[in-house]
Amino acid sequence: MAPGRESADLVRTAQAYSGAPRGVGGGAVMGALRRRRRRHGTSPSVEYRSRRTVIVPLPQAPGSQHRPAPLVLPVAPGTEPWVLPSGGGALALASFLAVLDVAPAGPVLDVAARSGEHALLAAVYGTRLVRAVEGDPDEAHAARQAAATNALPVVVEERELVAPGDADGETLDAYVTRTALEPVVVRLGSAADADGVLAGGTGLLHRLRPWLVLASDRTAGGLLDRVHDLVALGYRVITETDVPGPKRGYVLAPGAADPAFARRLQAWSAALLTARDAARPDVPAAAPAVVDVVAHDDAARTTT
Repeated sequence: MAPGRESADLVRTAQAYSGAPRGVGGGAVMGALRRRRRRHGTSPSVEYRSRRTVIVPLPQAPGSQHRPAPLVLPVAPGTEPWVLPSGGGALALASFLAVLDVAPAGPVLDVAARSGEHALLAAVYGTRLVRAVEGDPDEAHAARQAAATNALPVVVEERELVAPGDADGETLDAYVTRTALEPVVVRLGSAADADGVLAGGTGLLHRLRPWLVLASDRTAGGLLDRVHDLVALGYRVITETDVPGPKRGYVLAPGAADPAFARRLQAWSAALLTARDAARPDVPAAAPAVVDVVAHDDAARTTT
């Protein structure tokens, strides 16, 4: 075929597919195709928001021969990237991980889970069913992203657990009934209304008596008036002493403090502090001590 005829055939083909009338030159056809292509581009009014992530190296679990892969955590808007805590924060996290080691088999429920860091660690270091509830939509979304990114089986709900009579959320008893969840470990994050949540979970506390992990002194402070009731159920309050700051953390054990808990707390504290000090050698380590609160009147009486 002659070169001129081949070029004319290509123009006619382009005209047929583009709907251009016959006799329009090839340059006009290609210009029309380019204009059509541009109409499918992104509108300049669309704003892109960069996705912030942080990579958190994790320590080996005490006694394990394998170190887990680092966590890749999306950072919710307006929040600081999460890192392995130091000082009292490390001991609070160590308490949570120690509870997971000694509690009986069963699910974990993380209330006011923030961006789900503790729930994710529960899935990393164990095989329990893990659920997390968080009322803030950005943080709940970040938690779901983190679970998907790290391929961890954590169920995240955007929900608040509240006191009985509060219409803005769901009580703990209503939640576990609706989801058919039987948690053996319940963690109350630092933003949780611990007193209200447990007031709405009396059925669960009487029936199943799960281990309770309180994320901070402030979370535990709301329960001081309820310690007597909890002790009546057989709970014992365990905490770390000689740790300054608001992130000390408490554990309510359903029964006498298991010596295995103290051993695992020591082991996890060492593992977390070693991992954190590798990144922040200027942060002093704090040694955990277990205290079992056996009674409560005007001032809690403790024994070591």
